[in-house]
Amino acid sequence: MKKQKKGNPVIGCLSLIIIILCIVFIVNILTNESSNIDKSLDIEIDPTSLTLEELVDYAVDKTRVEKEKITINNDLGKGEGKIIRIDLKGKSRITTNSTRNNMFMEATDIFKILQGNEEISSVTIWWSLELVDTYGNISEPNVMRIHIDKETLDKINFENFNFNNILTVADSYFEHPIFR
Repeated sequence: MKKQKKGNPVIGCLSLIIIILCIVFIVNILTNESSNIDKSLDIEIDPTSLTLEELVDYAVDKTRVEKEKITINNDLGKGEGKIIRIDLKGKSRITTNSTRNNMFMEATDIFKILQGNEEISSVTIWWSLELVDTYGNISEPNVMRIHIDKETLDKINFENFNFNNILTVADSYFEHPIFR
């Protein structure tokens, strides 16, 4: 029977240590780059210095939600102010309840930034979400709509506001049956 030659265990251990150090180094570099990106997005901007279009973009970008479309129209019914429609793509979470709560939190953050702007007549946030039916077909329907008029928006004290109350204070609210 032949004896198998074994390599030097010191060289094997050193190789393993070098590989681990390289992985740690790469992860550290990637973490620092992503934290620098996050810091650049967290720059505070004076919302009063922005146009309405810039303010809406800023509000959505600050929440880091994927926006599909933003529409700003004149409020023909009241004759003054702008109607804002924000179409966002939701992210699926572990449970439908956590997905729903996350949409509430992100919508609350957007409403908070838009509050107090005199040009706004109303804000409607539409959420779409990728769904898979029992046959495996994928669709991306609107799963939630939150509409708040300026009067309601101005009443909310966001410092103490619980995002779960968004459906109670909203002037109009719709949710897809997946959330029930």
